[in-house]
Amino acid sequence: MTRPLSHDEAFELLDSLAFDALDEIERSAVAAHVAECESCRVELAQLRETVSAIAFVAHTAREGEDQNRDRIRSRLLARAAADADADEGR
Repeated sequence: MTRPLSHDEAFELLDSLAFDALDEIERSAVAAHVAECESCRVELAQLRETVSAIAFVAHTAREGEDQNRDRIRSRLLARAAADADADEGR
């Protein structure tokens, strides 16, 4: 078992916990502190909301990239087909 984290140590790791970027030992130590500290619980809840918003925006942006890629691909294929038809007509 590791030593308990001080408030400042735990608070410094809350963002990493919200992003699930801690190893098991760190996660357990921060979670133990959060279970006892109201201000860290509130801060962690806010950070998790922010992480969720970031994930949503990233997913939405990715969908937009997929749509743009498909639209560009369609335009390129149409252009290639038009060029091929023009070459056949010469």
